[in-house]
Amino acid sequence: MESIKGRLEQTSMLKPLMAKPADVTGNLGGFKLLRGTLAPGQCAECATAHEPSMPHNQQSLFWQYSFMEKHGRWPTWNDALAHCTPEMRDKWVRCLADLGVIVPNKEVAP
Repeated sequence: MESIKGRLEQTSMLKPLMAKPADVTGNLGGFKLLRGTLAPGQCAECATAHEPSMPHNQQSLFWQYSFMEKHGRWPTWNDALAHCTPEMRDKWVRCLADLGVIVPNKEVAP
């Protein structure tokens, strides 16, 4: 748990995310230019190098725009944690809470 907390403190993954939905009407502008530019080892969802068991980088612009394109809203920590095991999710939620980030227990995007 300490390694996750240390990793969070050293990254920009905790910056606040704009939660207000935006009407993008299929136009995400320059995001389309980022397609296909992933380096080897980067996650295809968030363009960050992480183990598959770890959450997506909720603050990655690539993740935010990719998620917006698929779901029509900005992603939350719940969305970033959705593919994690319950144990991993609980660890991240506790570490985020220790850092002042509250992850509400809500449903995630399908």
